[in-house]
Amino acid sequence: AGVETSTSVMLTRVLAMLHYPNVQCKAQEEADRVIPGRLPTLEDMEKLTYVTAVVSDCYQWATPVPLGSFSF
Repeated sequence: AGVETSTSVMLTRVLAMLHYPNVQCKAQEEADRVIPGRLPTLEDMEKLTYVTAVVSDCYQWATPVPLGSFSF
């Protein structure tokens, strides 16, 4: 179940970055500043506030699962 959710959110992120290149540029600048020339670690997450917000917005923009429930 986790693969479809992750894939859906990452595809939504790609689509969002195509529509909003200024957001992509700002996120890339933050990543380059916080983690220059290396892979990110969990300790870097608190410093990557803009990147975290972009990913969070992708979850909200196109939720991979229905959020409502039917009442019978």
